[in-house]
Amino acid sequence: MRMLDVPTRPAATTQVVMLDPATAAVDWERLCQETSAAPFHRPGWHLRWADAFAPGRLRVLLGREDGRVVAALPVIVGRPLTRAPVNGHTPEFAVVAVDAASRRRLLADVVGRTSRGLVLDQLQLGEQEAAELDWALASRVRHLDLGPACQTVATDVSGSWNEFLATMRPDRRRELRRSLDRTARHGRVGLGIHRDERDLPGLLADCLAVEAAGWKGREGTAIVSHPATRRFYERMVAWAAVQGWLELRTLRLDGRLAAIQIALRHDGVLYLLKTGYDERFAVAAPGKALQHEIVRDGFADPGLSRIEWLGDEGELKRVLGTRSRTLYRLAAHPGGPAGSLTHLASSSARRSGDWARSHLPPTVRARLRAARARVQGRPPGGGHV
Repeated sequence: MRMLDVPTRPAATTQVVMLDPATAAVDWERLCQETSAAPFHRPGWHLRWADAFAPGRLRVLLGREDGRVVAALPVIVGRPLTRAPVNGHTPEFAVVAVDAASRRRLLADVVGRTSRGLVLDQLQLGEQEAAELDWALASRVRHLDLGPACQTVATDVSGSWNEFLATMRPDRRRELRRSLDRTARHGRVGLGIHRDERDLPGLLADCLAVEAAGWKGREGTAIVSHPATRRFYERMVAWAAVQGWLELRTLRLDGRLAAIQIALRHDGVLYLLKTGYDERFAVAAPGKALQHEIVRDGFADPGLSRIEWLGDEGELKRVLGTRSRTLYRLAAHPGGPAGSLTHLASSSARRSGDWARSHLPPTVRARLRAARARVQGRPPGGGHV
């Protein structure tokens, strides 16, 4: 057969529809199950997030090919921007899709037809996928910005704990080995892993009280400081427990709760969502000791392949991490004066946020977010500083 006689497969076309969450729920959840999407990419997470932080504004863009749903993009519809449903309580955001090509086609269609600004923060993409998407979108809109937003760190827990220690610098290895001993000098250490949903209400209340016991409580950035934020965590934790994904890790000193870690376990990955410790035990460094023990336990757990630290990079994460991933920010604005203005405002906000992440410690950024939320009359966490 000559080369010209080889039949070519027609390029796939994606039909995109915007639906309310109730209408999209069945197809959306089925796609998430088919692709083993992480818990915070699923309808259960987004519905509870939107109920707390953006009631009535969540919509879902579904991409269909040959009648089959192949991609889903949840968004918050507003003026002048349509945004990803993310804030300071969201680890990352993804367009759930059966493959990278379907994800790219859905985004290209949405971007190409947008009549308002579209901003997707904390977007999970592979490096090659991001480059291909940038190329595919470049001719679609006048103002397009697709680039790295932040790095997240993970620890691969294959092999043994001793093999992992052997890869580290001697000073860091000694610090890890001394961590729990230092904590133990201040009391009898008790480590716990809690999964039973019957015990969660009381234990979660204790965990939230610990998180609010220090500077977060004083500055008004703790979960319990705002009803919307507390409602999100209480409902999200209850949902995750029913799914069998929730793990609350605790460290107690002489029976008193000193540090907590809210985590989700799914498909062999432990996602560390929220950490807190009681500042009354600060000299014992219970938060650091708890996270060291979580990693050590991970190497002894045959059902676990890696631990995702999520959130901004920090010294402890750099010490314990074995790999990093880039999360991206996609901003697209149509032509014309309105599009130019929103593009300028969005770019300025991104640059100020990049500067803050590079120059300001997490505690200062949290205080700035809380102050901005008070001025704007909304719950904290609506954006990033």
